[in-house]
Amino acid sequence: MLTAVGSSTSALSSSFSLKAPLAISNAVGRLYAQLLVDFYSRSPHASITCALAIDLPRFSLFNVYNALFLGKPTTTKFITVYGEETDTKVYEVPIGASMTEVLRIAGMDIENCGHLSVVQRGPYLNEMAIEELGTGDDAYVRNTTNALLLIRKGATPYKEYADIKTEPPKEGLVSLVGKISGIHLPLGGAFLEPAEVLVSEGDEVEYEQKIGEPVEKGFSVGVWASAGGALSPP
Repeated sequence: MLTAVGSSTSALSSSFSLKAPLAISNAVGRLYAQLLVDFYSRSPHASITCALAIDLPRFSLFNVYNALFLGKPTTTKFITVYGEETDTKVYEVPIGASMTEVLRIAGMDIENCGHLSVVQRGPYLNEMAIEELGTGDDAYVRNTTNALLLIRKGATPYKEYADIKTEPPKEGLVSLVGKISGIHLPLGGAFLEPAEVLVSEGDEVEYEQKIGEPVEKGFSVGVWASAGGALSPP
């Protein structure tokens, strides 16, 4: 679903859902991530956590290149799913995708995973995303999301998962573009002032269409749709 939260206009002061097929993102990015996976598959240090393979500055440079030279916004993230009760998976995921939905696609039986929690990133630098799976709580993939680590509920990641090792993903890089039911995008949050909304409920938006304009006050960024379809309340 796409959420326009914290809008500066009353028209979008609440959440909106965008449920439609997602457009295919830049194939070069997927190829680049695949090359990284292939490299680590052949590396003598292949046991390195795959999150490290994907969380590299070169992906930021790739996004900068897309923005400056191709005029393309960043609408997907390359993330690793790893940890308890799952094989390592590497996905290209639309920004705003439900983490629970991503985990379902990864093969998790969400309704029977109440003993597991999900943290973003790795054992050391992380934040809690879903404290208890299967309870209806959810979180969404953001620009800063690079990995989803499944841990035992109540565990301390840096104490109990500091030495976690993962095998390279058997399926390589898998794109979830076009396989996610909807997206949920904030217009601001944390230190960001809400962007000025450029759409209204019921509007049809296109993939990579700009839906939020940065405001002059404070620190604000533009927002682009990572899916195409109609806006509707959640």
